[in-house]
Amino acid sequence: MDKHPLDEALELSQRGQLDDAEAILRTLPQHDVRVQYNLGYYDIRRGDLCGGLEKMNMGRWINVFGSPAISQRPIWKDESLHNKILLFHSEGGLGDHIINIRFAKHFHELGATVIVSTDPSLFPIISQLPWVSGVIDSRVAHLMQHDYWVPAMAAAYLLGLAQLDATPYIPRYPFTPSYKLKVGIRWSGNPRFEHEQNRRFDPAPLIALADMEDVQLYSFQRDDNIQELPTSVIDLQHELTTWSDTQRWLSEMDLVISSCTSVAHLSAAMGIPTWVIIPCLPYYTWCNPAIQWYESVILYQQETFGNWDAPLQAIHHDLYEKIQCMHTYQMA
Repeated sequence: MDKHPLDEALELSQRGQLDDAEAILRTLPQHDVRVQYNLGYYDIRRGDLCGGLEKMNMGRWINVFGSPAISQRPIWKDESLHNKILLFHSEGGLGDHIINIRFAKHFHELGATVIVSTDPSLFPIISQLPWVSGVIDSRVAHLMQHDYWVPAMAAAYLLGLAQLDATPYIPRYPFTPSYKLKVGIRWSGNPRFEHEQNRRFDPAPLIALADMEDVQLYSFQRDDNIQELPTSVIDLQHELTTWSDTQRWLSEMDLVISSCTSVAHLSAAMGIPTWVIIPCLPYYTWCNPAIQWYESVILYQQETFGNWDAPLQAIHHDLYEKIQCMHTYQMA
């Protein structure tokens, strides 16, 4: 049986043949919601953030992006928000909640009282943001009185943003200076994430960074894919009980190196230098490096499907160079 062209395009994209995958999608019926959703990714890749997100938003109706409608009230378009209550509904994984909470600030600046629905575990992180008036469990968001609501993953295009504010938006606690470079690592995220198998790699090269002179390594890996660590690595898995714990420990880091995880997004949102290791088919936030979601992020992309040598070797090289620069600065 012949493959459906959509399946063929997906397989090509996962192997990093993105131009070939896009070419197939452009030949398919443009009225098909699945085609439009997938083309949204490629529009972002080509630099059209707003238009691409609008197309990707169609994915919520086929349960591949965001979530279905949770409110009978209207979704905000361009109405006045003066003296209005706006429900900002977080959706997707916890990383998506962290990515998109930045946009709630825009609605506050438009005059709204912003109530954010999110996962309760993130209440301590989100409630500290000055533009958020309250937080509520996403599971009961529909019970919250409001005038308008916004699905968080659609916020950027509803606001008509062609560019993003990449500056930090989540507070960083004061940190303790050290003569060693404090580096946090995490090598895998939520195992329930779609295509998680394509963003996983052998963590041994990351763990081996502990052997580098003047580096103190901290492992932020928790719950899944736990590895036996050498005594030179500080294992934080039992210290990270809450997101507040994670925020405090991230604040101590000079650098965080991670696959595409919610920890990487929190680190970047706090303005901590963050090196993100991404697969051949990266998440939509990383598909066009010129669209900068965080000013503190450097991307290390897999070059060959199934082979992570290139990004991991580049990280080893760049960390070595960073340490040499640190030595030069200390001697000056």
